[in-house]
Amino acid sequence: MDGHAPDGRQEIETDRDERVTVLVADDNDRFRSGMVRALGRFPDMVVVGDVVNGALALEAIRELRPRMVLADARMPLVDGLEVARGVTADPSLSETRVVLLSARHDRCLSEDARAAGAVDCLDKNDSRREICEAVLSIARRTGPA
Repeated sequence: MDGHAPDGRQEIETDRDERVTVLVADDNDRFRSGMVRALGRFPDMVVVGDVVNGALALEAIRELRPRMVLADARMPLVDGLEVARGVTADPSLSETRVVLLSARHDRCLSEDARAAGAVDCLDKNDSRREICEAVLSIARRTGPA
């Protein structure tokens, strides 16, 4: 292979380790599986896991060490705000960034999200593509800690 795509653009080889690793935490099965599929369409990101609540998210984060966590702000057992607090409080997770999702996105939730340590709060009503693009943009902007 000469390093060029069929249309003449130069292909950039990316090691799997250079891709942004993402964990998805949402209690809505349909939304969660749709996000996993949408994230999988982005070659710069790889989903390392998906879970149904915040308690499982914290376990998976400690085990898998994803670069980004996409968590529903309102989940049973442990919500997304608690996930963000847990990640922020654990020095061993300093390279993990939490982005919250909410169907009832408002300024107050955004302020609470930032206070909890989340890097952003996105609206679940946005298209999955827009959410994926935002996650990738945040990952690139924040970089490793």
